[in-house]
Amino acid sequence: MLFHRNGVSGYNLTNGPGKLAQAFNINKLYNGQSLQLSPLYIAEGKSLEEDHIIDDHRVGIESFGDAALWPLRFFEKNNPYVSVKKAKLYA
Repeated sequence: MLFHRNGVSGYNLTNGPGKLAQAFNINKLYNGQSLQLSPLYIAEGKSLEEDHIIDDHRVGIESFGDAALWPLRFFEKNNPYVSVKKAKLYA
């Protein structure tokens, strides 16, 4: 991961979807691939209490009209690897 992120470490290694993809060397060659099969798949993780999950609109897509406000961004509350944090979401 450090190699693919040119030695960047700490929270900046993967704090955002683009940085995470770069760290795992996920590139356009994976476009259209199933996420249910190797080499790239989503594995089941730990369960979280519902009040620890934040939903928000995506960042940087303001020009997409109403879709820009759809709550399609989900993350764990107070997770330091979240790239853009809004204080009102953590109250």
